[in-house]
Amino acid sequence: MSVSARRYCGWLLVALIPCTIIWSWSTYLLHFALPLFDEPSQVKAIVYTGVFCVLMLLLTLSYMRCVYTHPGKVALANCEISRQKAEEDDLQWCERCYVYRPPRAHHCSVCSECILRYDHHCIFINNCVGLHNHKFFLLFIFYTPVACAFMCGTSYSKIPYLKSEELDTSPGAINFFVMYCVVALLGFLVLLFYLMHCRLAVLNRTTVEVLFDPEPERYDEGCSANLQQRCGSNPLLWLLPVASE
Repeated sequence: MSVSARRYCGWLLVALIPCTIIWSWSTYLLHFALPLFDEPSQVKAIVYTGVFCVLMLLLTLSYMRCVYTHPGKVALANCEISRQKAEEDDLQWCERCYVYRPPRAHHCSVCSECILRYDHHCIFINNCVGLHNHKFFLLFIFYTPVACAFMCGTSYSKIPYLKSEELDTSPGAINFFVMYCVVALLGFLVLLFYLMHCRLAVLNRTTVEVLFDPEPERYDEGCSANLQQRCGSNPLLWLLPVASE
């Protein structure tokens, strides 16, 4: 399959994520959160709706920033560096891009370019995870299990209808139950994925370094410094999908 064909197929997977977000968002609100406003006390409805919308907004923004932020590529000017200078700076020559790439940069065969601090190419964002969008990727896989846990934890009372003698087979009830199961499964799987990448961030390692670098620990500068490389120097902005130095 050609590079352009793989990129095109990747956008089909990218479209799946917003559809899932819209489906789960609307189902939770229409079949659980908004009906709570009919109760005498509306405190629970306000809290559930507000917290849920904030979580879903942060999740969506993190995903969009992850998809549309370029991870950072090696400048073409690097091809003019002398061989001696490249050896002194530990630069490697890329036979496909015809540039010298710095340490931790790798060539992505799907994007067809050398990516700075390359972690991996993610098919669900149709983009590489690299220097400039790694924070957004971590936020996306962080807010996904958090939002899923909130949805399942708060709407669990909606599920006991399955234990009743008369099974509710209305389209709305079936849709909510399917959404609940999908969200619970996705939340669990993404949580495992997040824990793995969180460990890599704390140790200042990338996926490709763990797999192929014989000395991945050489970039470890301590937990705090490692996280600042991923998320920026201001901890107050770590949980927000905004660029930070």
